[in-house]
Amino acid sequence: MRRPSPIDARLRLLHERHRDVRDGEVATYIPELASVDPEKFGIVIATVDGALYEVGDSDHKFTIQSVSKAFIFGLALQDHGSEELLNRVGVEPTGDPFNAIVLDEIRNRPPNPMVNAGAIAVTGLIEGLGVDERWSRIHDLLSRFAGRPLEVDETVEKSEALTGHRNRAIAHLMRGFDMLRVEVDEVLDLYFRQCSVLVDATDLALMGATLAARGRHPPTHQQVLSSEDTTAVLSVMTSCGMYDSSGEWIYRVGLPAKSGVGGGIVAVLPGQAGIAVFSPRLDARGNSVRGVRVCQDLSRDLGVHLFSEPEIAASSLRAIYGRDRAASRRSRDANHDTVLREHGTEILVVELQGRLNFGSVERLCRHVVGYLEIATDLIIDFALVTGADVAAAVLVGELVEECRRAELEVALSSVPRSGPLAEIAKNLAPEFGRFDTAEEALEQAEDRLLARHGVAPANGVVELGETELCRGFTGEQLDALHRVLIPSEFPAQATVTHPSDASSSAWIILEGSMTVELPTGESGVASRLRAVGPGSILGELALLSGEARSATIRTDTRVRCLELTPDGLEVFMSDCPSGAAVFLRNTANVIGRWLRNSNAHARGTLDLAPNP
Repeated sequence: MRRPSPIDARLRLLHERHRDVRDGEVATYIPELASVDPEKFGIVIATVDGALYEVGDSDHKFTIQSVSKAFIFGLALQDHGSEELLNRVGVEPTGDPFNAIVLDEIRNRPPNPMVNAGAIAVTGLIEGLGVDERWSRIHDLLSRFAGRPLEVDETVEKSEALTGHRNRAIAHLMRGFDMLRVEVDEVLDLYFRQCSVLVDATDLALMGATLAARGRHPPTHQQVLSSEDTTAVLSVMTSCGMYDSSGEWIYRVGLPAKSGVGGGIVAVLPGQAGIAVFSPRLDARGNSVRGVRVCQDLSRDLGVHLFSEPEIAASSLRAIYGRDRAASRRSRDANHDTVLREHGTEILVVELQGRLNFGSVERLCRHVVGYLEIATDLIIDFALVTGADVAAAVLVGELVEECRRAELEVALSSVPRSGPLAEIAKNLAPEFGRFDTAEEALEQAEDRLLARHGVAPANGVVELGETELCRGFTGEQLDALHRVLIPSEFPAQATVTHPSDASSSAWIILEGSMTVELPTGESGVASRLRAVGPGSILGELALLSGEARSATIRTDTRVRCLELTPDGLEVFMSDCPSGAAVFLRNTANVIGRWLRNSNAHARGTLDLAPNP
């Protein structure tokens, strides 16, 4: 079972906020619709990559009614093409009710495909040999949009046929003006049947997500409608989908949408998600009262108004990986490194980039909550983030709180110094971790992991014989090495070497820590290449190669160490060749492990992990 995320919490909040709203009435002009339960209320969001968020009566079946108009318009586009279809049906909003008897007498066509006149004309344009084949194509299209075979409520269909006198009048009028070139009874039978197809809010959300994904159904990956025809459908939904309240809808909600008198509303967030709300009580214009309010709140709270958020969300999640795939730059001994590799999935690192909006943070939430059962530490890195809207920042804060409730240690790195993300980070509890770089956060997470597994990180004091470099030494070999080492001390924040220095000594650290940095670039921030603590060696590459330094070595704290010079190494190799062989082998192991970790770090930041 999927663990709840902040998106689920957001939908629950909306459901609780509006479930006691009892404004409006159920539709009565179709007698069967008058008997529906007015208290039913469901909200669903379906994303373009197949995630579902549901609350309330999301699986309650109701008839699709006028929501079908948008999708059948897509089928007619497929059959006739945009230009030919525009000659038969307009795309202009009317400002009149959905069942108004209004026609474009100049162009001799109904005004748009979302009012009854235009929808009847569009249904009459669906290709097929006879009613059965045309119905089969209509039914197949709606089913493919929903991702499952849909059924028809035959009782509602009969009720519509018996009482649909106004629709018959519209059809006959269009037939008289040659706007309708098929038999009235034949096209109305198809129209009443398509409106009587049973769906639930999950179906509608997936249908909306298919439009959001350029016509490709997210779970089945089937191309239901071409990208070009999808654009046309969304365009008409934007201007005409909410009847005579379409102008106010696009002003307040800002999303392509279509409503139906069965109580359903589907809204589309292009490139990101489909949103569906089901609640039967309708306002005077035939739109679900709760549905309109939920969509208004979603648009405002999540910042998804079409004209306020042009960014593409999919690119914001740069990488997500565990410590098993990428290490910090802190050099560890072999025992520590083994523990970190074996249990590295307990640390989750997420790298974000670009501008954050609802779609990108939704993906972040989904990936993270999928790891909550196995992870103990979460690091979210904002180093490449260029900005975030308020809703995205709020969701990040809610995600942090959710992770804390799951007893995760959470750290944010490289948080912007100003803007919504900075405000959210500032308002979080004091125990919240905040770091200048992901590297610092990862190093501390590694220390906690080692401690959890009974292996204390090496940040105290060690003696020479306890270091990995002297593993396997005899007492005589250890004494021989001691004789060639020079005790040294450095204060905190001292520069030990500079790039191009001819010095080729190495230092075995007994206490404190040192860092290797690449030369400062144009950013003004030096790049941390490696960090070492007690028991580690630093400068071994220069010692063994005899070449000039290529990086800066600095102390992080006061350091007590033993210096091994090239002359000292030569004496040791001459006086104790067996000890020198063991020492060089151990040093090669240290270098090899550091290089492997560096390679893993590079790989880890290149590949986005699959959905958990």
